[in-house]
Amino acid sequence: KYDWSLQAFQKILILSPSFARLSEVHVRIGIIMKTRGDIKNALKHFNKALVDSGPCSITKLEIQFHIGHIHHINGDYLGAKQNFELILASKNVPNDIKALTLRQLGWLYHTIPQISTRNENPHLKAIELLKLAV
Repeated sequence: KYDWSLQAFQKILILSPSFARLSEVHVRIGIIMKTRGDIKNALKHFNKALVDSGPCSITKLEIQFHIGHIHHINGDYLGAKQNFELILASKNVPNDIKALTLRQLGWLYHTIPQISTRNENPHLKAIELLKLAV
């Protein structure tokens, strides 16, 4: 799945390590790896895209969202929660990213109540977050 695309992006990394849109290349490889279920490499490339200062078609917050989602699908629920909370704590979060993040975090509280703190009711927290998402 996506073999030709993956090969092309990997060649860019090898042949042109100073390519101006390296962040974009890492995002694309990260997405391919995520769809293939290669969590380790998906995280590696999304993290590289996150620290790269070059131009990219998606924002740093969207990259962080992908990282949080990867943690979630990999069963690292606390890592996912931390990533989603980090996004929500950021300044000037676009409404679409905020809503998406609130929805994922709400779903996380609903399906994995163990992520809640001692003083939180996970189901009420889930409802609160999901209401904020709409």
